[in-house]
Formats: sequence, C-alpha cells, structure tokens
Amino acid sequence: MQLAEVVTSTSATVAVLILLLGGRWVPGFAPSAAVFVAIAVLPPVLRTLSQTFPRSRALDIAASFWLIPAAAFGHSYLGPLVDAVQPRLRDAYLAFADLQLFGIHPSVAVTPYASPWLTEVLMICYYSYFVFALVLGIARWWRGRGKGS
Repeated sequence: MQLAEVVTSTSATVAVLILLLGGRWVPGFAPSAAVFVAIAVLPPVLRTLSQTFPRSRALDIAASFWLIPAAAFGHSYLGPLVDAVQPRLRDAYLAFADLQLFGIHPSVAVTPYASPWLTEVLMICYYSYFVFALVLGIARWWRGRGKGS
C-alpha cells in the first residue's frame, strides 16, 4: 500500500473509533461512521484486488482514483465527528483571532469589493480542489503510475 492509503485508512479508523466510543449521542453519527468505515477499508481492498487481477482496468482505475470520492464523502460527513470531538462552537474565538490578526473582521474589510462575479470566481477556486485532484490523478494514471507509485 502507498503511504497516502495507509494514512487515510488509519485516520478513518481513528474517526470511526471516536464516533463509536464517544459520539453515539451526535445526530448523524451512524451514517458518518459508515462512511469512515468505507474509507478505512476501501484502499487496502481495492489495492489487493487490483494486484490480484492485474488485467482488470476497472479495478486499476478504482484503486488509482479512490481518494477523490473518499475526500468528497469524508468532507460531507465530518460534522458528526467534529461534534463528537468538541461539541461547543468556537466561532467567537475564531472571530476574535481574525480581529487580532487583521485589526478588522475580514468580511467587513472585503465587503466594499465583493460582487457577484467575485463570489463566483472564489467559489470556483474553492471547488477546484476536487477538480485538480482528479486532473492530477488522471495524468499520473495515464502515464502508467497508477499501480503502486
């Protein structure tokens, strides 16, 4: 297994343990735990199947690109995990830190420059994280590095 697969599987396993041992009270803990179980188990299973059946292009693609849907689903199901670790909101502390760092709240500072087109550009930048990961994965896979590099 690759280092990224080991780290991801281990992190997802820790997330499941946190949810099961201390987060059963959190609304949505069961679906969140199920997603993190899948993220923990999927990398070694896909890598093993890909190596067992080296001629299967579908398994090779799945083993090479599993991280993209795992990142999307993991991001979507982090809420219950965050609540299990720290149920108290820290927004006031973060706002105070912004004020100390910048001397003004950043949202107040950028309001005069905000426009609908700028909001759209910034949203594209934010969501490009998933697109760039897919593009990088396709480029690496296309060059033949999808298996074990």
